[in-house]
Amino acid sequence: MVAVTVADTGEGIEAEHVKRILEPFFTTRQSIGTGLGLWVTKELVTKNDSRICVRTQVGRGTVFTPLSLLGSLVNSTDGSSGG
Repeated sequence: MVAVTVADTGEGIEAEHVKRILEPFFTTRQSIGTGLGLWVTKELVTKNDSRICVRTQVGRGTVFTPLSLLGSLVNSTDGSSGG
């Protein structure tokens, strides 16, 4: 398994918004953004048989960790890449 963590020390995400942040066009910012960035990320991660873990704390920031199961890309008997 490979994990890449993206973190910020921003405002964090309110609890009522966490369930919706990966939906297309969801945004809490009326004047900027389209609400597509995290949705596109989720689609790319999902299409690669992976998932996104989200940890957030209001006032402290948010951590996104896409988890990829790379084991499906490598032949377990000889180590050669699959495909």
